[in-house]
Amino acid sequence: MIYSDTLLIQKAKDRALKAINGAEMLVLQAAQSFSIWSGVKLSDELVLVMRSAMSLTVDV
Repeated sequence: MIYSDTLLIQKAKDRALKAINGAEMLVLQAAQSFSIWSGVKLSDELVLVMRSAMSLTVDV
């Protein structure tokens, strides 16, 4: 579960600070878990696709 608009995130946005939820961490943890369990490292390109699928900002 990822909370997209908590009180803390809203307060950061109100102060024009960069506020992020846990979606980025979820994607990176999923990629790392896959690698640990399968022995296969996901390519950076595939991780970008995963980020995009979750509507995360992709900085290339």
